[in-house]
Amino acid sequence: MADMSAWEVLGVPKEVQRGLSEQSFTTPTPIQTLSLPPAIFHHRDIIGAAETGSGKTLAFGIPILTHMLGHKSSQEQVVKLQKILPKIMLQKPQKLVMEHPSSRNPSWH
Repeated sequence: MADMSAWEVLGVPKEVQRGLSEQSFTTPTPIQTLSLPPAIFHHRDIIGAAETGSGKTLAFGIPILTHMLGHKSSQEQVVKLQKILPKIMLQKPQKLVMEHPSSRNPSWH
């Protein structure tokens, strides 16, 4: 596994670091560096604005995965999570938005 110490100091669990390493995400982006510690260590909600490709999806997703791993009830759940992590985190956010029910009734615009 690559040097993942930059992720470790942000509170990212080893299981998630392994998945990040497998996807060649060895260095956090600025938005991830700023948002992960408050979300992971202090359980704070985060709001972030940054340009496309800046790492926002992982900045929001990693704390969710960290919380899920903290409440795991079995090794089987961890294995399932490791299998779906790349699929969940690497899907285009636009695709996820278009699949959301509110996108069919865009009254929130």
